[in-house]
Amino acid sequence: MIIGGNIIMQNIDLLAPPCNIYVYVYEVNGAKQRLDLDIALKDLDQIEYTITIPKVIIDISSSYIKGLFYDSVLALNTFEDFENKYHLIGNDEDIVEKIYKEVEFLYIKKSYYLEAKNKSKQNKSYSRTLRVGSIIFSILSGFGISRSMNYNDYILALSFLPLLSVSFLLYLGSVSVLHK
Repeated sequence: MIIGGNIIMQNIDLLAPPCNIYVYVYEVNGAKQRLDLDIALKDLDQIEYTITIPKVIIDISSSYIKGLFYDSVLALNTFEDFENKYHLIGNDEDIVEKIYKEVEFLYIKKSYYLEAKNKSKQNKSYSRTLRVGSIIFSILSGFGISRSMNYNDYILALSFLPLLSVSFLLYLGSVSVLHK
């Protein structure tokens, strides 16, 4: 909550596991707690939160942390944004440290995924360029233009290339419109 330009912190108390279990386990349980505590809505607001880990908890699994915070990793751009938004406190500093390290690891995985996705797009673009080049050469070959031509004939043939390229790009544009 923002009052007079100051950010007021709110507290989120993680729910204790049922049946005297002292370990948070399973991704599905983390995701359920995320829903129960409305963390998805909290990711989007401007309020900072203190997350309190119950004193009875002696360990937390990485899958539980993923279930609890994976969508926060997607919603908040950087690990620093996460750290500034959610302040973890608990009796056992090792558990708090484990949660922060696991969330940081999720951010690393996210950045590798995005990097791989961008490289994939670049590779598709490069391969598309190669395909267009080979199609244009095939078209030129259809007009009797080959690699065995002398230099002047080749330059003359290439002077038609802009016209063929524009025609080809217009064709590609009409094909892509039809596919949408």
